[in-house]
Amino acid sequence: MRICCVVGCGNSTYHLNKWMKNLCPVHKCNFGTRSCDCEPPFKLFPFPTENKNPDLRRKWMIQVNRIDPITNKNWTPKSHDRVCSNHFEECAPTEKCPYSSVNLGHTVKTTVRPSRKIILKHQFQKKSKSVSENTSTIESSALLYKHLLPRAKRLTYWSASKKIVSTKAKRVLKKSPKKFGPKRKLSVKDELVMTLMKCKVGMNSELLGDFFGVQLSVVSQVLNTWLKFLAYELKPLIHWPDKEITKETLPHVYTSFAPNLRCIIDCTEIFIERPRDKELQAQT
Repeated sequence: MRICCVVGCGNSTYHLNKWMKNLCPVHKCNFGTRSCDCEPPFKLFPFPTENKNPDLRRKWMIQVNRIDPITNKNWTPKSHDRVCSNHFEECAPTEKCPYSSVNLGHTVKTTVRPSRKIILKHQFQKKSKSVSENTSTIESSALLYKHLLPRAKRLTYWSASKKIVSTKAKRVLKKSPKKFGPKRKLSVKDELVMTLMKCKVGMNSELLGDFFGVQLSVVSQVLNTWLKFLAYELKPLIHWPDKEITKETLPHVYTSFAPNLRCIIDCTEIFIERPRDKELQAQT
């Protein structure tokens, strides 16, 4: 498609073809046919070639005054670039005025449309900011991690196959900052993040193993250990007010049918994986 290269002008062969499909009210036929000698709304003129008239070609380029947005250098016309008749004083290049000089768009402010990637990046940043403001802050998460870290370093992984064997022999080991049992496959922070991802998103254990690069058995040990550990450590954060305080703050709507109301059970959905054992399936 041939198009006028002047900034702010959109005349092209598309508009000429669209004009030719309309009916001429004078000749009672379509515009541009043999029976209609009406002038088109504009004409498109090609740039002078480099071989025949290089000086005039440069003059045309100077008059257009465009900058290549990619190289940020002087613009070079392509084979489809044209200058329409609206930019010539005599509606066409002549010997008196061989180059364009009217309405060249030098004062037109151009607007650059952002690409889809930039738009999506902006939306993601905006969404990320709203999520971070409506959920826990980085400071509170760091405070929780700092509170759990000393005891989490000495955690012993839970295992259903272990049996407690009583012995009368006294242990002579002193308190050690290191935990008993095999060494950790993951850091304390990674284990905490894995547990939170399981509780919040309900991700499959196999997928968690792929994310953290550990086996499924390690994921199971980490989750079983940390769920019990978090339940014990965070239990004091659950506030259970006295019965008298609950009655004083009880809404009047509940006084008629539930005057002794203490709490309302929230039917929260918790994502769990279906166990393979039939007995465990029946329990869940």
